[in-house]
Amino acid sequence: AELIEEHRQQKVASASTPTNLERIQAGFCIRELKNLQELEEKAEEDRTREEKKYYKNLVKNKAGFEKFLDDISMKYAEPVEGIIEVIEVTTDGGSNSPSRVQGIIEKLRALGVIVIAYGIGEDGKAVKSTYANEYNPMEGGHYCLNLLAYPREKLKAWERILDKV
Repeated sequence: AELIEEHRQQKVASASTPTNLERIQAGFCIRELKNLQELEEKAEEDRTREEKKYYKNLVKNKAGFEKFLDDISMKYAEPVEGIIEVIEVTTDGGSNSPSRVQGIIEKLRALGVIVIAYGIGEDGKAVKSTYANEYNPMEGGHYCLNLLAYPREKLKAWERILDKV
């Protein structure tokens, strides 16, 4: 809600400058097109099950990403610098209201925000379902059996994000 309100206020204040929301959406589109290119270069038989699902979603949305980037480049005199917005959650257990959390996550992801979570310990397994990402199964909830697994899972998640910036 804050991103959308900020977007409205920035549009009123300055129609000649992209809003943070537009920059997040541009960053998301740029990142997704880079991910698509990377997966296209990988042989289909070498893709994991998650990569295959993600690839299908990327192909389905490629024209939309390109159209958004074309439209926004026509809208502003200066090139729009995309940004990547990430919300990271670390928890030791499941949510008391997973459907509410999933609704919020869905809205954030629809805006182009990356939401990843790490569940630590036995009760942390719930992050796999609460933070599941049907669009990109490689991002979402990461289960860490203990604190020793946490840095490894975090590194894997961030490598997938930062290599596209």
